[in-house]
Amino acid sequence: ADGFVRGFVSLRTSLPLVISVQGPAPSRVTINTDDMDLAGDIVASLAAFLRLEDLQVQTLCRRATLLVGTDLVSD
Repeated sequence: ADGFVRGFVSLRTSLPLVISVQGPAPSRVTINTDDMDLAGDIVASLAAFLRLEDLQVQTLCRRATLLVGTDLVSD
């Protein structure tokens, strides 16, 4: 199966953070955390690193889950 799930603990707040990636390109990245600022920082950093042209984000406020769909910029 394509993808992975990784769990972390935020150094800022000691809250759990789970990042999962599903499927081949285009992939779906899910960030689960109770810290919306942390989730936003991760999405912004990932978008900058991947040089994303189009970013679609869906926020589910109960669990601060971000579902990120992307279109990569081609060189």
